[in-house]
Amino acid sequence: MLSRSALSEAVRSLCNEGRKPQHFALGTVAALAVLGGVAEAQDLEEVTVTGSRLRRDGMSTPTPVTAVDRDEMRAMAPTLLMDALSQLPQFRDNDTSQTGSIFSTGGSNSVNLRGIGSNRTLTLLNGRRMVSGQQTGTIDIAMIPTALIDRVEVVTGGASAAYGSDAISGVTNFILDTDYDGFRGNVQTGQTARQDHESFQVEVAAGTEIGENGHLIASADYYEVDGVYGLHDRAWGQQGWALITGPAGTEPRRFYAQDVHSRTITRGGIIPSGPLAGTQFIDGEAVPLSQGEAHGTVMIGGGNPDMEIDWASLAPDDERSSVFAHYKHDLGGDREVFVQALKGYHSVTSTPIPTGFAPAWSTEVFVDNPYLPESVRDQMIDLGLESVPFNRVYEQLAATRRVEDETTSLTFGFEGEVGNDLFLSAYYQWGENIEVADYNANYQLPRTDRFYRALDSAIDPDTGRIACRANIPAFGGLTPEQEAQVSKTNEQAGVTVYADPLSNSMCIPFNPFGKDLPQEVVDYIAGSGNYHRMELRQDVFDIALQTTLGENRQSGPISLGGGFAYREERMHQDAFGTSRDPRYLPGFGVFSSFVDPDDQIPIRGMPTFVRDRGLFYSGNPNSQGVIQGEYDVWEVFAESIIPILGGADGSVDLHLAARYADYAGSGGVWAGKAGLDWQATESLRFRGTWSRDTRAGTLSERFDTQTGGTGIAAGEDPLVPSAPAYVAELTTGGNPQIRPEIANTTTAGMVWQPGWAENLSLSLDVYDIEIEDAIDQLGTQEILDRCYIQGAQDICSLITRVDADPPLIRNIFNVYVNVSEAITRGADLEVSYARPINLVGGDAESIAFRFFANYLDEVSFGFAGVEAVNEAGALDYPEWLATGSFVYTRGPFSMMVQTRYRDATVRNILWTEGVDIEDNSVASRTYTNLNLSYDFEWGGTSAQAYFYVGNLFDEDPPLLAGGVGGTSGRAAYTNTGIFDVLGRTFTVGLQVGL
Repeated sequence: MLSRSALSEAVRSLCNEGRKPQHFALGTVAALAVLGGVAEAQDLEEVTVTGSRLRRDGMSTPTPVTAVDRDEMRAMAPTLLMDALSQLPQFRDNDTSQTGSIFSTGGSNSVNLRGIGSNRTLTLLNGRRMVSGQQTGTIDIAMIPTALIDRVEVVTGGASAAYGSDAISGVTNFILDTDYDGFRGNVQTGQTARQDHESFQVEVAAGTEIGENGHLIASADYYEVDGVYGLHDRAWGQQGWALITGPAGTEPRRFYAQDVHSRTITRGGIIPSGPLAGTQFIDGEAVPLSQGEAHGTVMIGGGNPDMEIDWASLAPDDERSSVFAHYKHDLGGDREVFVQALKGYHSVTSTPIPTGFAPAWSTEVFVDNPYLPESVRDQMIDLGLESVPFNRVYEQLAATRRVEDETTSLTFGFEGEVGNDLFLSAYYQWGENIEVADYNANYQLPRTDRFYRALDSAIDPDTGRIACRANIPAFGGLTPEQEAQVSKTNEQAGVTVYADPLSNSMCIPFNPFGKDLPQEVVDYIAGSGNYHRMELRQDVFDIALQTTLGENRQSGPISLGGGFAYREERMHQDAFGTSRDPRYLPGFGVFSSFVDPDDQIPIRGMPTFVRDRGLFYSGNPNSQGVIQGEYDVWEVFAESIIPILGGADGSVDLHLAARYADYAGSGGVWAGKAGLDWQATESLRFRGTWSRDTRAGTLSERFDTQTGGTGIAAGEDPLVPSAPAYVAELTTGGNPQIRPEIANTTTAGMVWQPGWAENLSLSLDVYDIEIEDAIDQLGTQEILDRCYIQGAQDICSLITRVDADPPLIRNIFNVYVNVSEAITRGADLEVSYARPINLVGGDAESIAFRFFANYLDEVSFGFAGVEAVNEAGALDYPEWLATGSFVYTRGPFSMMVQTRYRDATVRNILWTEGVDIEDNSVASRTYTNLNLSYDFEWGGTSAQAYFYVGNLFDEDPPLLAGGVGGTSGRAAYTNTGIFDVLGRTFTVGLQVGL
């Protein structure tokens, strides 16, 4: 791939005279060569720029390419790759360890160009695919060896014709310095101004010649950071802000308020409804709830403390490491073979989440419960109540979830001349990602069978002691020996599963009104593991040939290339357990301790919703058994760059590319691209492309299918509107027959490099991406409406009904289908400038400036045939994102100031301010970072000390409160995935190099 060009090195030397390349400086001008097509130099080497697979002299390309080198990324954010890339406005709504769902993304770091989905951004390492980190098809860039990164090239336009599936919004290509010779190391540590979020990172990289013809590079890096939860040190989150929603018809229906608390769930427990509503329990004593201004289930004021101050999740524990090696051997005659190995590890552990039992996790306390305060029991007897509802947040049942991913990749390849002006590039790559998800990492995740059993306690008349009611024969309970005989059979699998005897024999009753749960109770209720193991495999073979034709053509030779690729993807996911694990049996109710007429185990107060779920409160993997699947794709591709005009008056190049891919299960699909690159004058260049891009369904969209239940409310079944509310089976997820989605992308732009301002470059590009047949799920109500109201017969096939009167719904298949459309339109602006100066004299001085901006004109998603809503300006899609950086260098000293701007938005594009919400605005935010560095000699080696301050002015997040959760009793103050909630951070580090 691309090593530094002579031009970029020359300009680097001009702007950083006397400084070594490994030292800090803004990599502005090095990136200019790629981005803006810096004026042609006489001695440019042959390079391959992301966006095209052809090697040419020069770096111009009709597809916009932004490049950021290693030093610039480190200056922008010295911690993680994702932290640096998130500064660029081309990326929107990236999946990060902080924002990604630990269930759906494992907390991985996946880039998202244009904000239309990280699965529509193709991520490459040295121009080659990587094995997915998730079944969603995304790459966890935390696995990439950071110590050897030379630069990152970002193609902000469709590139499927060049690289295949997934490049609808563009390509992010991490390019390693495989020619590196020497040694460098980096160690750093950091924390926030609140003395939390402590981090540590170490990186080492080395490169050396092996014999006369070999070259070896290797690296190792490690990073860890502590999670943060609670708001005690952050004043902005301590006022108890929440969004209050009033009944339909009120105006404005929603408004923000301070000091908002739940009226239906507390940390000590409360009776939420009925004649005794408002009776709460503090340290086991029944007292009236201190009432504030009531608004449905919440109140403004009152005596219920704000649990968000203790439990708000701001950042998870994060740990990553990788080792990497690359060896290439020169065969002579401009030919070489190489072998490459990568081993990466990434672990994310969520912060604790207290468990709330409230609708639909309803619990009841019965009048004969021995822990019930006498005052409450007496009132229940007087009122003739057998039980009362009871809601509580259990802070001793605050589970953490840990997801560990381990990636292994091996690559073998050849590059070089194989004939007269014929260049061959070929490689085979094997990759594997193994993920182990522990949903109960701290053993505080409740097993619902044991929780409800232990909650329903009574006094055993034979012993006079408190016991779990299900263990008391006098009340119809089963002995452990009797319960051990209870079984269910999965007829389809031919597997018989027996009950869990520990749920009965070890049952420990607990006091639901006490301040704390005893540890032995926590151990019983939550003391068992809950895991899944997912294995993703990828095999890739790619071979490409390139040549030039017409060396004597007046306008220049034609570059021509083409090749063949094969890729196979596999997935296998299984819960830890044997084939007799009850999680594999639909309809079993998981364990016999759940209420089931055939089980005859007297546990009272368990809702049907809970009985029909999995074994644990959350995170029940593989309830339907093993999830597995695979597909392969065969591809042929061709690409050409044809100079159609050349000379002193300007040049015009025509870029053409085409690719045909045959996907197993989906059939064949074409991708193509046509582009023009017109050097109109010495300082002005115009470029434009049209491309047809594709994305095939991911392993998740094809095979990850789960079955559960869905409630059909009274009147919601269009075929039987008179039917009362009932529960139907719901199948969600994978569909092996989905077709690839198609996108038509158009980009047009210009690059201006005026001769009167040396090293000034400006580029402006507009883009238009329209996706047809986008892969999505309709949702249960949309399926019903489309079938019975709109008459879409193809959608009706997703519904089955019972053969009875009335014909109620048996199953709804909410699987992935090709039903969506998406449009994204906008513009990218980039300005770069660098020059030497003489401000204070003495050592050589230079300044460099770089500015990025993205304007979003339209982003809309919708089902085909339904009018889409333009969400540009909504919370997830601000119209303007911009980043500017300024670097001043004087001798060994360098200072970078960077500012990132996020435009003001509305909270919900469909809400009318004053009607749907009192204030629909979300304020803009500007974050400023500072990086200071100093170069020096240390023990015969070059070294650099640096000090980085993130969010220099400690900007608070804007108010964007949510509603008080029904089971959490808490309201989040802001969106932690969008805004900085950690505040000012400090990082100090030392780099050394030989």
